[in-house]
Amino acid sequence: MSAGAAPTLRLLLTADWQIGLRAGQLRERAGDLRRERLRAARRTLEVARSSGCELVVVAGDLFDRPDVDADAVDGVVSLFAEFSDIPILVLPGNHDPVCEGDVWGRREWRSAPAHVHLLREAREIELSSLVGGEVAPAALYPCPIGQKQSRLDPTGWIPSRAEGDERLRLGIAHGSLDSMGKATNFPIAHRRAELAGLDFLALGDWHGTTILERAAYPGTPEQCSFGEQGAGSALVVTLRRGAPPQIEQHRVGRFHWVQEEVEVRSASDLQALRHVFDAGGSAPESTIARLRLELAGGDLQLIERSEGLLEQLREELFFLDAALEVLDLSEVEFESPLLAALDASLHALEQGEPVPDALDELRAAPLEVVREARLQLRRWMGAARGELEEAEA
Repeated sequence: MSAGAAPTLRLLLTADWQIGLRAGQLRERAGDLRRERLRAARRTLEVARSSGCELVVVAGDLFDRPDVDADAVDGVVSLFAEFSDIPILVLPGNHDPVCEGDVWGRREWRSAPAHVHLLREAREIELSSLVGGEVAPAALYPCPIGQKQSRLDPTGWIPSRAEGDERLRLGIAHGSLDSMGKATNFPIAHRRAELAGLDFLALGDWHGTTILERAAYPGTPEQCSFGEQGAGSALVVTLRRGAPPQIEQHRVGRFHWVQEEVEVRSASDLQALRHVFDAGGSAPESTIARLRLELAGGDLQLIERSEGLLEQLREELFFLDAALEVLDLSEVEFESPLLAALDASLHALEQGEPVPDALDELRAAPLEVVREARLQLRRWMGAARGELEEAEA
């Protein structure tokens, strides 16, 4: 920085890594997803290095919870050690708060290298006192979280800029801007950056990338669950005193999450669903999908084609959570009163209605097992009737 030039700072903003995420909805692939999240973290730090960032800011929820496996903490510490050329600032969030029994007091974290700085106190910090070397005059205002939930604004303590203070002022917080339009945990005043005279407010908690005038959420590097929007990025932010922040968005996530509910009335509906994945722009092995197929009527051929498509997708995709629900199979008649009674009982279970006491064992079965049993019963009876009609012809 030349004499008299406005202070400039280039940083990478990331948040919500949630290393150790249980990801129970992915069942047998949960462990694979956890490992992929650490790979996304590596790509994030590689962006910082290739973009010439002077520091990395992790704005909360580095870990998913205080009691994550030791291997998860070791993995993060080892990753940080590979990027010793870039100071890394870590803010505790509501998933990994500073509290009794926290992850920060564990042996695994205490071995973190010296260039990693845990921001565990809400106080003004001169950036140069952390990172040393040639760095722009800058004051940090970290807002660490000390519990899972709160209705208090964690940024409320940040003082206003004093007259004549020409340093860059960087706030780092984890919570929900009170303008985000949702129930707020750790609500943050929407105009906090302006009210406190901050050049930039680095935020975590919101899992989708959101860029405002002087504040931004980078979003989680990898989407955590179905329904999240705008995840998978890191932000490179250039701050210059007296100018708006310059923010560059970099894609670091691998996975594409798809959630579809499809009414299947004909083979063309299945073709359209197949097209969603063929033309989705993401590699099948990087796609996580949840599908709900609803079929009307007892068209056994259409049922079989639907099952065939789902089986294909299970083999191709990283993970598929699929359900095939036949809404009305009354076209397949039951000549046996016993089988008809069983089908009626299965239907009652699907609808949450009472069933005879004699079916206590069935009543305890998971709903997906009940649905599969009813479908298989209907298919079997339909096939048996078809064979009988062929024999009589």
